[in-house]
Amino acid sequence: GDDDSVSSEEWEEDQDLIDDVGDIVEPNTDHKKVLVTGGGGFIGSAVAAHLLNRGDDVVIVDEMNDYYDPKLKEANLKYLRSICPDESRLSIYRCDICDESFMLHVFEKERPKWVCHMAARAGVRPSIDDP
Repeated sequence: GDDDSVSSEEWEEDQDLIDDVGDIVEPNTDHKKVLVTGGGGFIGSAVAAHLLNRGDDVVIVDEMNDYYDPKLKEANLKYLRSICPDESRLSIYRCDICDESFMLHVFEKERPKWVCHMAARAGVRPSIDDP
């Protein structure tokens, strides 16, 4: 009836399903080329640094807007370049991800197989005013 309890048989069936999914979806631990949108920001640059430090290649696209001081974002990019001076492993593009033709160019040139979408407007109000 209205009882939300789960029988032991139902619980075991759920666990079997969870186990099956775990067998199907294996983590990809191979080398990756990852496009990180918003890679100049606080979180995006931290993600990019982690990827670079574990050996992956990173492509950053960030419009470097002035919602907060662009010098902070430039400092983040400078730090990333300091941990990875190899331009073949770290590419940086200062452009808007909404620029479809430029993004097509980036994808055609860089050929990333993974995208980590970290770009966003900082704060709720700017996201509402300019989604």
